[in-house]
Amino acid sequence: MGGFRSGRHGDGRTAENRLRVDIRHIRKNDWLKPGVHGKLSWFQRRLGEKIPTGDIRYVVFGDHETGRADALVLQFRSRSNGGEWQEIRQDVPIEWTACNYGGGRPWLRCPKCDRRC
Repeated sequence: MGGFRSGRHGDGRTAENRLRVDIRHIRKNDWLKPGVHGKLSWFQRRLGEKIPTGDIRYVVFGDHETGRADALVLQFRSRSNGGEWQEIRQDVPIEWTACNYGGGRPWLRCPKCDRRC
C-alpha cells in the first residue's frame, strides 16, 4: 500500500490545488509572441454565476526578429495566512523542443525546481 510520497504531506498546498498558467492555452490563442501582454483570469461557477477566483498579469519576452518567446514574466499579488498582500514578479523561462513534423513545442521551466512543465 502506498509508496514513495504517497498520502498527505505538508499543508495540502500542491500544484493540483493551485491556479494554473497553461502554455498551450497561451499559444493556442496566439499570445506567445514577444511583446504581447495581458491578463489571465480564473472563475468558479456557483449557482449559475461566474465568481472570480484569481487573475495574473503577464508579459512575453523574446526575439522580435524570429518571433520566438524566451520568457514569460508573471506579475500577481499573494498573501499567506491572511497577512499583508505582496506584489510578486516571477520570470519563467520558456524552453522549446523540436516536433517530429516541424515547428516547436513550448515548455515552461519551473523557477523553483527547474523542471519542464
